[in-house]
Order: sequence, then structure tokens, then C-alpha cells
Amino acid sequence: MRWSHWLRAIGVALAVGVGAVGIGQARGGEIGFIEDFALAPDRAVPLKSLVPGTEDFYYFHCLHAQQTEQFDKVEPLVTQWIQKIGHTQRVNEILARQALLTYDKNPQKTLEFLRNKLGVNFGHQKEELGVEPNLPTKLDPQQITRAALMPRAFQHANTDGFEDAALEWLINEKLDGDRRRHLISRLARPDYSALTKLILDDFGHPNSGGFGQFNIHRLLTQAQLDELLKAKPELINNHHWVVASLVKLQPVPDEDWQHDSKAMTAYLDRLSAFAAKLPPVQNPLKAQTLYHRLWLDRSLGKLDKNRFLAYLQLPRPVGYLSKAMAESQARKQFSADLNVDLRPGTLLPPVGNDEPLVRSYLQHFLLDAANAKEFEPFINDIYLKHLFAETKILNGLGEPEQWAALLPADQFQQLKQRVEIEFDPTNRTTFSADEPVALDLHVKNVGTLIVKVFEINKRNFYSQQLREVDTDVNLDGLVANRETTNTYNDTAFRRVRRRFEFPELKKPGVYVVDFIGNGRSSRALIRKGKLKFVVRTAPAGQVFTVLDEKNQKVNDAKILLGGHEYVADKSGEVTVPFSHQPSRQPIVLMSGAFACLDHFQHEGEAFALSAGIFVDRESLLSRKKATVVVRPQLTLNGTPVSTKLLDQVKLQIVSTDHDGVASSTEIPNFKLFEDRESTHEFSVPPRTQALSFQLIGQVKVLSTNATVALAANESFAFNEIDRTDKIEDLHLLRTSGGYFVELLGKTGEPKTSRPVQIVLKHRDFRDPVHVVLKSDKAGRLSLGQLEDIVAITATGPEGTQHAWPIRPDEHVYSQSLHGRVGEVLTLPYLP
Repeated sequence: MRWSHWLRAIGVALAVGVGAVGIGQARGGEIGFIEDFALAPDRAVPLKSLVPGTEDFYYFHCLHAQQTEQFDKVEPLVTQWIQKIGHTQRVNEILARQALLTYDKNPQKTLEFLRNKLGVNFGHQKEELGVEPNLPTKLDPQQITRAALMPRAFQHANTDGFEDAALEWLINEKLDGDRRRHLISRLARPDYSALTKLILDDFGHPNSGGFGQFNIHRLLTQAQLDELLKAKPELINNHHWVVASLVKLQPVPDEDWQHDSKAMTAYLDRLSAFAAKLPPVQNPLKAQTLYHRLWLDRSLGKLDKNRFLAYLQLPRPVGYLSKAMAESQARKQFSADLNVDLRPGTLLPPVGNDEPLVRSYLQHFLLDAANAKEFEPFINDIYLKHLFAETKILNGLGEPEQWAALLPADQFQQLKQRVEIEFDPTNRTTFSADEPVALDLHVKNVGTLIVKVFEINKRNFYSQQLREVDTDVNLDGLVANRETTNTYNDTAFRRVRRRFEFPELKKPGVYVVDFIGNGRSSRALIRKGKLKFVVRTAPAGQVFTVLDEKNQKVNDAKILLGGHEYVADKSGEVTVPFSHQPSRQPIVLMSGAFACLDHFQHEGEAFALSAGIFVDRESLLSRKKATVVVRPQLTLNGTPVSTKLLDQVKLQIVSTDHDGVASSTEIPNFKLFEDRESTHEFSVPPRTQALSFQLIGQVKVLSTNATVALAANESFAFNEIDRTDKIEDLHLLRTSGGYFVELLGKTGEPKTSRPVQIVLKHRDFRDPVHVVLKSDKAGRLSLGQLEDIVAITATGPEGTQHAWPIRPDEHVYSQSLHGRVGEVLTLPYLP
């Protein structure tokens, strides 16, 4: 057949196979455009009516380019098409047309496309008796090298010809813009030295969506983000870049930064340093960062004026803002919304109402100030004047009447009558068991202050309420452990800071301190000490070890769960039986009179039996003896337990012959060992095609008082050639010299000079390598070391086919690692 006729036939086949999709889709839409396009004197005119980015846009533009022989325009359009919409059937149609229409210009490329598309293989040879096949017996290692396979992979318009494993080195290759973009879209981790350069180069691509378009942008390290910013300073205005940077500043998961002031300070310092570099459009982030730092500083008693002034300078939608700031252009354009939720980036809650914090800071700095001019550029003058006078009056600086002129009469009177019992922001509510307890209180207009101390019976409270104690706890009917009355002679205007110490709070527990005076009360909840636990799974249940706040074992521990009390044994461990309704449950940890509430996952009693069962295939000879090796493992909720828990253990062997007839034998009281494998010798029946082994046992489930049957299975198929009319088969052999495929007869005799089709799958390339070799005098085909090959498929001359995976670097790693604080834990990278 002539080439032109053959190509025409192939074109018809491709058109019938993929062309109908384009027609079908067109019929589903408006028939008017197809008619206009087909009948138009200039088809470029109706193309202008198509919406850019749609599949019709790409399809008909490619079709027009091919019809006008502008073949160089097709490939860029197809690349954009695939990136936006995907590899559809209409893409296949255009690619097939392109391959056929450009045959005259590049026949080799067209033929390669057709071979891959149609799966054409020219490895068949006519069998002629006495004629030696003109084929090699050894695989040329150059056929599977990276250099040989890369040109084939680059026939794709993108990087679809490469596996993910190839990205490690492909990122360092020189790629065109479209392939580079496709490569970036596939990256799932940032540890590539050339990654930042790749991303920067991509920013110049016409279709670039900027930073944030690809998932890898969000996975970059802080150093990589900084490197991008240095090369492209305008990224400072990119929202996605800002969020990605914020995530990298977040504390590590095992850092208790919300309760550790040092960790919180370090985190807010990182946020502040980052936010200071950002433009005004990021004022909400700046305000939130500064607010939380000011709040932390106040709780530590370290009020920083410069930091406070920096916060006041930010334009915010608040009522106490000065007139100049309220009317400023910055306030209109870059107002810091205090209610915006930035937790995905900062982990910090919204500010909301900042007036109480600002007010407390102003009162602190106005205390010793001669006037309030320092804050006038930022704070409403009336608000500031009233607060200045109020601060002086409350702190007893001068006579109240001296400052009364700065306040309206009614406000002055309200200030005089106001009663305050407020806790100082520096107060702590959590103390270690042996730490002294003291509270600072701001008191005003209270002549008599009653202080009551209550110790909460945590065991009773937790067992009844199943929730934590808070300041709303009902104290009605309770008698205070201690009650004192304090009398003061301060003026009605004076607010005094007073310190109250509680030396009687010496033991661990939860205490409520009530301050009552002049019709007002304030309540503090004090927690002293802490109990926590670690738990493991054992045959009898879940075993708890209770620890105190210093991580010391509590030997007299008790656990209250569902109304039942479980007591520690001699080793100090508490065993809680399994549940028949697994769920998360509250528990009360107790040591003497001290108790703490916690939660744990109450597990069911789920046993599982697995076994490694091995039989040497070389020993499976008809009417001969063979040995099966069994290594069992019994697990309870995934934790290995002793196989001695199994009862009525037996091993069942089922053999199936070539006619499908099965026969079985059972070995009762099959002995299992903890320190070695169990073995059993058996006779191999004649004409056996398959053997299956089943290890069976029973275990008692204590939580339900039921007996559960468990089993582990393994099957072995062999002598399958006897079920067919084949007289030869293929075998894979690995030696120090590499891999070999053996072509042997039924009795093991080598089959020489026989063609065998070999398909090799490279780790880095998606398209397999097809070769045809012949067997040598030993019936072998030498494949060599097969570096980076992950799978072999061989097809013999009789049509027998086998596939073998290649796993040269399999390892078993521990599922958990243990180490001490400060030690470095090293993990292997598992791609």
C-alpha cells in the first residue's frame, strides 16, 4: 500500500474515532455558528464572535489555522487549551489532524505520533524453520537512559511525558515557557534549589496569574519567599504572598504559645517585624498585630509608649479618633478594619472593640503627664480632656475640684459615685501546686470589702457537671473556707491598687475568691496544680499513667469514668476496661482530694489476626514433602499482644487441582510461638494448581463477654502452565550480573533463539520502552542492571505474558520515633 493511501486510511480511522466528538458537541450548541464558519468567505470573521478561553474558541481557531496551513500557530493554542480546559477529545482530534497534515514537513514526528496513538508494534517476525531471528540477546542499556528517553517525553506539549519522580532533575533542565508552567503546577514540595528562579521566570509568561496561581507558591519556605520579594519587590502588595509569609511565621505545633508568654512574645515580634514592611493596604494586619502585643505587654506589666503611639497612628474606624485623623486621606483609603478575621494567617482573633485597652494605656501614661498634648494628634480632644481629668482624680493627684472644670457636672458626679472592684491585668489565675497565691485589685468607693475564699469539691463538681469550673459556678449554700472584712477610709474619688495574699491556699485545687463591697462584686478563679495522663493499650483494657504538673508519676491515682472508680495497682497504673460503644469520654483524674477533668478516646476491643505464611516454591513438587512457615501477629486496636490469647488454633490447608476440585486438611491445636515461627510439613498432592493456607483461632472479648473467630489467609498459585496448551513459559531471574528473562519449556529445558517482546517502565518517564530480544543458548534474555526501571512486562512467542514489578529499595521503617527534648530526630525522605 502506498504511504499516501495508508495515511488516508489512518486519517479516516482517527476522524471516525475522535472527530465525531467535535461534531456532536457542535450539534448540542447553536448550529448557526458552524454554518457561518463553513460558508464564510473569510473564516477569520466569525471566529471573532467566540469567547476567548472557551473550548470552542480554541477548537475553531486551531481548525482554521490548519485549514489555512498555519501549522506553527496550532501547538501554542493547544498548549493553552490543555492548561485551561484539560486534555479533551477535541484536543485529540486537533492533534491527530496536525500530525497527518504536517507529514510532508516532518514525517518522522507523524509516524511516531501514530505509533504511540495506535499502539503499532513492528516486533513481529515470520517464523521460519531453521532461520535464526535477526535479534539481539542483550538489551542495549543506552535504550533506557535518560538521554534516550527525554526526546520522546518532550513530544508532549507539556510535561505529561514525565513521572513525578522526574521532577527532581527536570526542574534543572532548560524548558520552554509552557512546559515550565506545567512543571510548576505539578510540584508538591519546595525543596528544589532552582525553584525560586523557575517561579520568577514564570512571572514573565503571558499567561501568568502571578503569585498564588499554583499550589507550590503556598508551600515555599520563608527563605524562598524572601528571595522572591528581593527579586520582585512588588510582591509586597500581593495578598497571596502576604498570607504565605504569615503562615511561615506561625509557631510550631508543639509550642504552647497561647499560654507561654515567652513564646507569645517571640511570635508577636516576628509578626510585628514582618507587618512593619508592608504597605498601608495591610493596615488591618498591622493593627491586629500591635493590639495583641499591647495586650500581652499589659498582662506582663510592661507598657511600651512607642509601641502604643505606633498603634494610635494607624487609621481605625473608632469613635474616639481625633478630627484630623478621622478626616485624613489615610483614614478613607487605608482604614484598619478591627473586625476582619485574619486567623488563617495570624492565628489571632479579631480585635473588635479596642477602646478598653486604649483607655487603660492612656490612663497609665497620663498619670504622670503634665498635659495630654502628646496624644492630641490621635485622640479626640474632648475624650482626651475628660480622660486626663479622670486619671488625675482617680489617682489622687491634686484636689478633685481642681480637675472638675475639665469635666461636665453630671460626668463629675457619676465619677464620684462610681464603684470599682477590678482585677489588675497582670494577675495570674493558674499556679503550680507549691506556689504562693496573690491578687492585685483596683478598688474605688468601697468602704468595706469582704473577701471570701471557697474551695471547690472538684470530684463532685466534675462527676455531676462533666465540665470545667468557671467563675459562674453556683456558690449558694457553700460556706467559705475563709472570710475577711477590710475597712478603708479613702475618698470616693480615689482608686487604690491593693494586694491580697492567700497563704492558706497551699494545696492543689480549684478556688473561687469573691470580692464584695458597696453593692458590687468581682470573682477570681484560681487553679493550683494539674494532673494529666498517658495511656496505652493492653489486653485487659486501656492502661493509664497519671502524672502531676512536674511530669512525676502519681502512684495513688484514681480515675472516675461513667460513675465507676478505677484505682491504681501496685505499679501506679490504672486499667480501664474497653467499651462496647467506643467514643470520646470525659474522665476525672484524682489524687487524694485533688481532681482534674480531662477527656480520652475510649476504645472498643478490636482484635485482628495477621500472619506471614511462606512456602518455598521450589519444594512444591508432586507427591513430595514441603514445609509451610507461619509467623502470626495478634493485635488489639492496632497494638501487638501475645498470641497466647488465642484459643482453638488450627491451620487449614486447601489444595486445588487442574480440574478445579478442592481438597482440604486441618491441623488442630496448631502451636504458635512468641519467639520463633511455627512450621508444618505436608505432602504436595499430584496435579496441584493452587494451595491456600488459613490460620484460624478464637479470642475472648472481655467487654462483650463474647468469643470472636479470627483468621489469616495466604494463597500460592503454581503449575499454571499445565492448565493451558502452552509448552513454554517466561521467568524473571536476578543475579549479580543483572536481570534475565528465561524462556523455559515445561520440563525446564531452555528455549533458544525465540523472540520475546519486552516492555520496560522507567521510573521517570510515563511512556514505556518496547524492545524485542531473542533467547540465547541458555534460553535467557539479558536485561542488565535495569537502573531506574520499575516494571517489566514480557510476552513470549506463544502469547504467554508476565509482568513483574521491580522494587530494589524497599525498606520497613518504624511508625513512631521517640526522643528527648533537644535531640535531633532524623527521618528518611519517602517520595
